Amino acid sequence: MTEAESGSGAESEKALRAALRRERQKRAELEDRAANLEAELAKQQRRTADLSNRRSVRMALRLAELVKPVVRLARRQPRGQDSTATTAGDLASRLSGILPTSGPTSGPLVSIVMVDRDGGHSRDRFLSGLRNSTAYRSFEVVLADCYPNEAAEPMTEDWGFPIRVVAGNAAMSYARAVNLCVAEATGEFVLLMRGDLAPISAGWLGALVADLQANPKRAAVAPVLVDLSPDPEQPIDAAVVAGYEKGAAFHLRRPTADTRPAPVTSSIGTTAAPSPEDFVDSQPVPALPLGCILSGTALVRELGAIDEGFVNGLEGVDLTLAMGQRGYEVAVVGQAALFRYRRAALGEKSAQPAAHSANTRRFAEKWDPLLSRSLLAAQLVPEDTGDQVPTTVAITTTRKDPAGGSSDWEVAHELGNALEADGYEVVLAEAHNDGWYEIGDDVSIVISLHADYDVRKAPSGALKLAWIHGATSDWMVQPWFRHYNVYVPGSQASAALLVAAGIAATEPLPLATNEQRFFPHPADPAFENDFAATANHHGSPRYGLEKAIVHAHERFSIYGRGWAAVPKLNRYSRGPVRYEDLPDVYASSKVIIDAATNSANTEGVLSAPIFDATATGALVLTDNAAGSEEIFAGELPVYEHEKHQRELLDQYLKDEALRLQTVQKLRRTVLDRHTYTRRVGDIRKAALTALSRPRIALKIGTPGRLASRFWGDTYFAEALAASLAGEGANPAIQYQSDWELPGSHSVDVVIHIRGLGTYVPKPAHKNILWIISHPEQVSETECEAYDLVLVASEPYADELRSRVAVPVEVMHQAARPDPSPPEPDAEIVTEVLFVGNTRGRPRRAIEHALAINAPLRVYGQGWDGILPESYWAGEHFPNERLGALYASAGVNLNDHWPDMARLGFISNRVFDIVAAGGIVFTDPVAGLETVFGDLIPTFDSAEQLQDLLDRLHDDRDGFAVRMQRAQDIVLQDHTFAARARRIMELIEEIEPRQPM
Repeated sequence: MTEAESGSGAESEKALRAALRRERQKRAELEDRAANLEAELAKQQRRTADLSNRRSVRMALRLAELVKPVVRLARRQPRGQDSTATTAGDLASRLSGILPTSGPTSGPLVSIVMVDRDGGHSRDRFLSGLRNSTAYRSFEVVLADCYPNEAAEPMTEDWGFPIRVVAGNAAMSYARAVNLCVAEATGEFVLLMRGDLAPISAGWLGALVADLQANPKRAAVAPVLVDLSPDPEQPIDAAVVAGYEKGAAFHLRRPTADTRPAPVTSSIGTTAAPSPEDFVDSQPVPALPLGCILSGTALVRELGAIDEGFVNGLEGVDLTLAMGQRGYEVAVVGQAALFRYRRAALGEKSAQPAAHSANTRRFAEKWDPLLSRSLLAAQLVPEDTGDQVPTTVAITTTRKDPAGGSSDWEVAHELGNALEADGYEVVLAEAHNDGWYEIGDDVSIVISLHADYDVRKAPSGALKLAWIHGATSDWMVQPWFRHYNVYVPGSQASAALLVAAGIAATEPLPLATNEQRFFPHPADPAFENDFAATANHHGSPRYGLEKAIVHAHERFSIYGRGWAAVPKLNRYSRGPVRYEDLPDVYASSKVIIDAATNSANTEGVLSAPIFDATATGALVLTDNAAGSEEIFAGELPVYEHEKHQRELLDQYLKDEALRLQTVQKLRRTVLDRHTYTRRVGDIRKAALTALSRPRIALKIGTPGRLASRFWGDTYFAEALAASLAGEGANPAIQYQSDWELPGSHSVDVVIHIRGLGTYVPKPAHKNILWIISHPEQVSETECEAYDLVLVASEPYADELRSRVAVPVEVMHQAARPDPSPPEPDAEIVTEVLFVGNTRGRPRRAIEHALAINAPLRVYGQGWDGILPESYWAGEHFPNERLGALYASAGVNLNDHWPDMARLGFISNRVFDIVAAGGIVFTDPVAGLETVFGDLIPTFDSAEQLQDLLDRLHDDRDGFAVRMQRAQDIVLQDHTFAARARRIMELIEEIEPRQPM
């Protein structure tokens, strides 16, 4: 061996040893990452189990079971069809053999509540129906006298049953009148009954009582209400049947561009005449309107009777939903039926537009959180009977035509097939000609595979799910991105990006394969290769292919569009291949080369061909190390560069036993975890998990989205939202302009980060007030409206506890530290830095710095014309780079509003600067030493500031040590992550104000 050869061999061995060390280090890092991910997964699984046991979630899922069948029923039944007019007499004749004409005549006493608005004909007709057409006689009538006295006709007739009159007045609301009667009721049961009803058959009341007694889980029952034409003067038998009602259901109203869908009520029934089968079974329903409701008197009183905040509308729905919260069900009894005039013809005025709006608003404030979750969960509840209309799922794709050249068609097609096999009906919604905005309102679930699909245009009642593959940032920049209900990332890295943006992501779900299509089978000579690739070339580099080393004797083919234009690869290009031929390509190639896009590599998202080829029996080599580690525990071979790729090709092409052994292990992983058959259940579970997470609205004083980047409240809320998402919550930031918009109430918890503006808490939520500034603007009355008050000051919290009964807890402002500490940046180095707006008044830190001619630079709004131009650096500095700015300053100055300093509200900027590793001087603030001891230097005059700057010049290392100790305190106890953990604990401790 020559000396040159010896030296060359030593160099090669040295290089190999270095490469081996790198591989070991890389594997150790990946093992650590895998262990961390496993620990996080276990944590999330425990949290998911805890969340699914929350009472509000259990109630929502129970209600979802009820909502789904009645919504499906409504879709099946025709509306507005009245081609064969049916009179009440004709219908009664047809039902004579179905409805009971007799039944029990005695039993528990029923107090029948009626509100009398006209004191004459209508009242007497109502009482006549009780006397002449009601077999059950154990009842009393409690009648609210709510008509003008001068218009009343006195009751002179003996009706044959007890009647007690409760004094009311014409201006009294229906709810108030009913409550007066309920207070006077002596019966075991109370029947809340409107005066525009008449029995169809005499056994109606007995049937209601019998059903309620026979079903302990039922809190209330109602009859089928058959609507008649609105003329109350014509005989009932001659009135035309105008439809029927069997309880109340709900649906989601279509949102605007800036709001989410909001639940609204709808009747269960049609505007066509009912059929005899509608009067047979007793059917649980989501809720009952206040037409005729029988319930236990004690329960109605315990629930507070009728909510008098409603004005002639939604009272019964509200009451029966409250019963559902207690764990009861409500039902419509088919054997009980009453005629009802469609309009309130007996003097009972329906709600006027203003009252209707107030009713809708109050209903949303009480029930949006429960109903919105229930309606979305209902779309995921599997059908349990064969005659139901299947749930329709729309999946977005670039083109529905498989020849259109879009790889996403393959994903949409295979997922759609798996969904159809599971009983769903599937439509592919294509981007071509905006076809994906033309899907029908019968679509229950939209699964979007595309960042550019405007989900705001999806059917209003559909559950909207984003399955994110490719660049997550492409999705997040879209203005409609936060309008999805469920976010399913394709990898852990994608999930981390979502959480950092305050979006609660589900467990990652990678793409998958159809094991019925892709399975081992004999090679096809037309596609036989030593190694191959299946990918389209869209212009972005694919170095794993473009730099591939192919030996002269090897068969290598690239199947896909665009490769003929790449000079080095055009001789290997075979053009596009039909999807149905892909299994033969994989079965006929020993190795498949996967070259990930930059975004896929960065986020560890594996492409569909990896799963398909592996399922077919081909070995895949990839350059996606993160994806290999996350999905295959590093067992999927990874190449780092073209020479490494060639080494792996040589290894596996020469050792067939090794290749088959590796494929077998990888294929088992694919078949066990990554098939589209399994993805159907995975997606359903992910969606239900996402819906079970507590939804938290962060209401901030920022006026609106356009002004958001200039308000510190925005960045405070964004940091808190990211940390809450990391704790398993589903946060949403609501600017002041959004606080009362439709859909804004569809949350479980409201955290009002108190800045400017007063918010009125709603009864459906757990309400938390976090006072971070301007405490003098917050009254005791405002505090008492919340379930919990958090105060960013220990001294002020102590004072406030002596003045209010609501629980008060200290919760300082916090820092959002960078994952890696920012390094000083030479381009933004500043000797003395101040970041802040003018606030329309002098800033003490600025005045003191100018008085001593400090080398000051200022970022903030409002300084133009106030501050000499040489000091002002600009209105805005990117928030995401503030940490580097603070770290690059010789010293950062900070001050407080005088009242905040006096009352102990430590500025958020102090925490941020310290967390970034910067040095901060601030004005004195009460309680600062309680948090930091003597670590944060303070100044209260120009002379004191000059003294601090001189000491800093002489002993920078000493100040740096103090700041390091202060940084340790912040990172340990005063980050937004720590705040989020504590907030989640506090939320669980709050008892809801509404009974559950």
